[in-house]
Amino acid sequence: MTLASTLPLPPDPSTTTGEYCHHARFDVLCHRPGEVLVILRAVYGRMKVGGCVRTNFGYVGCYVDVLDVLHGRCTGRRRCALDVVEPTFGNRRPCNVELNNYLEVDYICLPGSAVSVVDDSDDNNDANSTITVIAEAL
Repeated sequence: MTLASTLPLPPDPSTTTGEYCHHARFDVLCHRPGEVLVILRAVYGRMKVGGCVRTNFGYVGCYVDVLDVLHGRCTGRRRCALDVVEPTFGNRRPCNVELNNYLEVDYICLPGSAVSVVDDSDDNNDANSTITVIAEAL
């Protein structure tokens, strides 16, 4: 049996958003048996002043989309762990090379053994964009 669900991109009540600082470890696990991760959004850079960026230094708002990296390494798995350093993201440096970047990820755990993600969003990052998640039931 195949289940299809259209979820708003982000946030969705069941979506988890995490901020992972430079040299930290992104390590997430779907706690319920039979669930797998679906990475909905992943950006790497200096998106905003907050937990990982304490001072602007004129470089806030610079980032690169790394959904391809996290989707390829994490989506469809029960657990995903990776280090938040430039080599993990193909040495992409969206901001000044002297400053540390961080990873921001939106993910969800869904029941299933295999997951296929179809991105219905347009290139304008419209808040009304959706992602269709197709999870194959166990």
